[in-house]
Amino acid sequence: MGLEKRVTNAHHNTQPTSHDTSLASNGYLQRLPPPATLVTLIRACAKQNDLPKGHTLHAYVLKNGLISANIFIGNTLLSMYAKCGALARARQVFDELSIKSVVSWTALIDGYAQHRLGREALKCFKEMKCHGLSPDGQTFACTLKACGNIGDLEEGERIHEEMSERNLLETNVVLCNAVVDMYAKCGEFVKAQQVLEKLPFRSEICWNGLIAGYLQHGQGERALDCLDRMQHEGLSPTAVTFACALKACGSTIAIERGEELHGEIMRRELLGKNSVVGTALVDMYIKCGALAKAQKVFDVLPARNVVSWTALIAGYAEEGRHDHIFGSFNRMVSENVKPNLVTYVIVLNACRRLGLVNEAQSYFESMSTSHGILPTFKHRICMVSLFGFAGYLDKAMSVIKRSPLPDRLPAWSALISTCQKLGNVKLAREAFEHAVQLHEEIELL
Repeated sequence: MGLEKRVTNAHHNTQPTSHDTSLASNGYLQRLPPPATLVTLIRACAKQNDLPKGHTLHAYVLKNGLISANIFIGNTLLSMYAKCGALARARQVFDELSIKSVVSWTALIDGYAQHRLGREALKCFKEMKCHGLSPDGQTFACTLKACGNIGDLEEGERIHEEMSERNLLETNVVLCNAVVDMYAKCGEFVKAQQVLEKLPFRSEICWNGLIAGYLQHGQGERALDCLDRMQHEGLSPTAVTFACALKACGSTIAIERGEELHGEIMRRELLGKNSVVGTALVDMYIKCGALAKAQKVFDVLPARNVVSWTALIAGYAEEGRHDHIFGSFNRMVSENVKPNLVTYVIVLNACRRLGLVNEAQSYFESMSTSHGILPTFKHRICMVSLFGFAGYLDKAMSVIKRSPLPDRLPAWSALISTCQKLGNVKLAREAFEHAVQLHEEIELL
């Protein structure tokens, strides 16, 4: 089957069929545009994460035989799919390119790195070199990101050495920042600091990488020390810096420092401009046990998304403020913010702790019926435990039997634990036998 037909059939809900692959049918393009226009349109799809429109443009390009005729269009399609996370489609486009340039390989590597598929990115990097192509600065930067994401210090050091041998670090600040970021993410802070100290110009991006690295490895105080050094050099924190620093304050319960950052954020009017900073501020106050302040910040956020709502609900859960958990959840839904998997885990666990069987069942059912969310094993285990402790053992077993095969083992284990606590030896034995039988069935697959 040709690629054009596969593109059409694989995404029949979002792509044109073979009958209407021409964009003229929907008024998109009335005549064959110049390649530069098509490249611009495809790039716009990548920027807006608009895969359906990207599929349509892809079908149009295929119909007119433009990929083989123009490498820029092929590379732009590849990049669009990679940035949108459609990596199988990106690889398909890449494999069918008549010429695979450094730009082509880099787009694919970047896609894997951006979506945290570091092994695949490094594999592509090695394949590219085996084909006799020499990586450029952008290729190295993407590959270093992949190394940092998976903690591959050995490969990161090799790449650092190769760049040094080619004198790429002397004038390329972006690459220097990438090296610092890689070492920091791998927890090699001595080397990260050494590279940082040698930089002729240290930017906010470079400091952000080091701060984020310390935070990732649970060293919040060192992250805040880096913020002090950064500001001492006359650099102003960016939104990313503030978000990382606030997380560091939360992890170290440094509420006074967090309040200082809050004041600086307000002076710079960032709270109304950046939802990530707002959510980080709410989360910081929650982790420091200042729920009233967290609620106050939350109430003035111009845009409250599922992340900020879930952070607030999680805070109330940690403090055992169950009335606020359910009230906040209902407010979130009333404001047309769709809960996510984490939100439901928090709410169902709150129901479990309080023994609210009917309420939990209602929330559990609303996941799929109202929000189109498929429950995971965490949600099912919560329901199994709740039904078990409430004495509804038939309902607990029903949840298990309706679960996907991989989710049943942990669910049976949860029921065994519940039965042991209740002293129901007979049902515990029955659940154990089910678990053993299931394990044997999985082993045979």
